[in-house]
Amino acid sequence: MSTDRLRSFDSSIKQCSTDGLIPVRSKSATRMRSSEHFLASVPVVALVLVSLGEQYDRVRLAFLGVYGLALGVGIDFDHFLLARVYAGDWRHLRYLLQNPIAAVTEQEAIFEDVRDMTLQRLLSHVLLGGALIGLTKRVSGSLGRLTAVVLYCHLLCDLLRDNHLV
Repeated sequence: MSTDRLRSFDSSIKQCSTDGLIPVRSKSATRMRSSEHFLASVPVVALVLVSLGEQYDRVRLAFLGVYGLALGVGIDFDHFLLARVYAGDWRHLRYLLQNPIAAVTEQEAIFEDVRDMTLQRLLSHVLLGGALIGLTKRVSGSLGRLTAVVLYCHLLCDLLRDNHLV
């Protein structure tokens, strides 16, 4: 998507929120933290692994488990791409690379100076997730299924938190 189209989309979103069609997120509202996504991914990954238990040896199951847990948290790296589009530079990613502990200790503050990216963040999860599910399904049906279930859980958690249901 071109920068002009993103800006047009951005101005449309702003107009809808000004008209009251889209609730505006307050700065004090919190998004799902990485640790929460990790904890939500644990039972989901465990259920998929139990369903695959007869098909794979322990080494492959361990690989799938690590992959599923990393994916449950790692899909949020798309936020840095969105921040790049809106901020015009990579300062958010550079900050995190220079201060990796900030991913745990200062998670809410990393994107504080970037406009609310709620809708774009969810959209990028859906777009990236769909592509990733398709690619992993080609590698292995089980890998594709694990990818789909973990990303569904991640997106559901984001939607529940963004709508103040959890």
